[in-house]
Amino acid sequence: MEIALLVLEYLKVLVWPAVVMVGILIFRRSLRALISRIRKGSGWGVAIELEGDADQLAAESVQLPELKGKTHSQTEDPPQGSDRESRLGRVLTAWSAVEREAAALASRLGLIPRTNLGVLSRELLAKDLVSGETAKVMNGLQQLRNRIVHTADTVDLTDATVEDFVLTSRNLSGVLSALQPPKPVD
Repeated sequence: MEIALLVLEYLKVLVWPAVVMVGILIFRRSLRALISRIRKGSGWGVAIELEGDADQLAAESVQLPELKGKTHSQTEDPPQGSDRESRLGRVLTAWSAVEREAAALASRLGLIPRTNLGVLSRELLAKDLVSGETAKVMNGLQQLRNRIVHTADTVDLTDATVEDFVLTSRNLSGVLSALQPPKPVD
């Protein structure tokens, strides 16, 4: 009887580590993807650097097929000692330019005017006006913008993140401004 109670006590102690291990094994791919995106974290205020995502989008935006053979936009040097508000302001200014180009493009194409790049990218992809890579960058920039704006008070927005966001925005603005309606087939 004492052996059975001892075994039961061991099982009680070992069940949680076993559940955690099984969970890690089941969700290892999702956890690996999540961990690879996190560059920096802090306490309960949940400040996460978005540098990795912004850097990846900037690198992808430079390689967009629609920009082949064109000079790439460069961002100007950020002002020394820029604070959180000026970095956020640069992100919002860059985003506004992308939204204006998206609305102008929708108007040129006779689409419902949209500033949601996710929706617009699907429409452009369906009409075969942009590449899959461009649609991916459009969606990624929309998601990054949402994360920055909706967590502005807790995000550690670095100068590098801002520069990458601005570069990606300028590249996308260039792609969107160059798109024209398809010529009618006679």
